[in-house]
Amino acid sequence: DDDDDDDDDDDDDDDDDGAEGKAQVGLLGGDEGGEAGFGAGELSPAERATAVFQWLLGGAVATDAFFKQRWESRPLLVRRASRAYYASALPDLSSLQAVKALVNENYMRHGQDLDVTHFDAAAGRRRTMTPRGRRPAPAPAP
Repeated sequence: DDDDDDDDDDDDDDDDDGAEGKAQVGLLGGDEGGEAGFGAGELSPAERATAVFQWLLGGAVATDAFFKQRWESRPLLVRRASRAYYASALPDLSSLQAVKALVNENYMRHGQDLDVTHFDAAAGRRRTMTPRGRRPAPAPAP
């Protein structure tokens, strides 16, 4: 078991301003240079996506390490001191009710746009839930 050398969760009670604070600056434009076509202070779409993902992960693990060591193989629990940590930046994902509304109000294809999974901690297994039926495609706009 190689869990001895990595810190799976950020369960300290600090404000988690370390790596996340840097990523937030980058998300807002920061002073980082971009790829060709992007001026100083602007992030390319790829850089922005990486910065957002790092902000979600916090200081628990770097994005490249996450993909090498954990992606689709090992769960990662990232705890925050405040339950409302993500609510201001991600209001559409801040509650189960908001997520259900997003799913119900938008056409989503199971397996392409959305997967519902259940992780059984006791068994150490993830199970993808198979939907019953299919939600019809939305009517074309007039």
